[in-house]
Amino acid sequence: MVCPQCQKQNQEGAKFCPYCGYSYEEIDVNIDREKLQRKEYNRKIKTFVTKNNDGQQMQVQIAPNQAQKESFFNHFATFFINGLKKPTQYAKHQGEARVIFGYIILVLSALFYGLAIAMVYIHFDRALSFFGGASHSFFSSFFSYLLINLAIFTLTVGLIFVFVKNFMRINVDFNHIVGRFGTLAIILLVCNVLIFLFALIGLTWLQNYASGISNAVLYFIIVLTIQMYAQETKEQFEPLYGSLIIAATVILLNSLFSTSIFSNLFF
Repeated sequence: MVCPQCQKQNQEGAKFCPYCGYSYEEIDVNIDREKLQRKEYNRKIKTFVTKNNDGQQMQVQIAPNQAQKESFFNHFATFFINGLKKPTQYAKHQGEARVIFGYIILVLSALFYGLAIAMVYIHFDRALSFFGGASHSFFSSFFSYLLINLAIFTLTVGLIFVFVKNFMRINVDFNHIVGRFGTLAIILLVCNVLIFLFALIGLTWLQNYASGISNAVLYFIIVLTIQMYAQETKEQFEPLYGSLIIAATVILLNSLFSTSIFSNLFF
């Protein structure tokens, strides 16, 4: 037979050309590759033992994509629990690696706060209904305060980024700050969940008390985040002043946003 690569005569049944090394078994490479991919897929499949409704043991297999989903939720649960146990120490070791969790915490925090304020307006509507007061949309108030909180969180992290980047001279990106700030914001999320629960059952005084704590927690988070980066720079920078400037800006904008929304809803 003739070698298709060098066109020289080879013996019948040869596995490769002795002149150029052309392999006649190359067609089997794709088959072997498919086998290897199948083995790799099977290797990634996780198998665990559980019990069915009759109490009998049975094996359950999880495909790779499903295992990755479970792994994500497990990582997030671990992140949340560790952030509750030792928020300051745990946040120091966070950064860009936990940026997704940081974003999730901030969005959930804004979500529950928006739900809480919407519930407060619902209770106001019920109280004012006896006097013929105008009703307010649950969804409009919810989305308004959801967007306000998301804007405040974005502004806060952005101001911290400006201070860290330009005044502390630390080469850090926005996501790194979100990772640390979001880790500390786990406490803020817990406070906002409590605010929502108190507003849901109509405990106004507890809801106001938790709201005050939530605001204080936000300012503490600003101070702690700035302090973490201040410990990592050689620049002579007083973190308290930077924290005060950022907190004052956040308080001002929060007041302006809230007053605007309040006026639109009631007047």
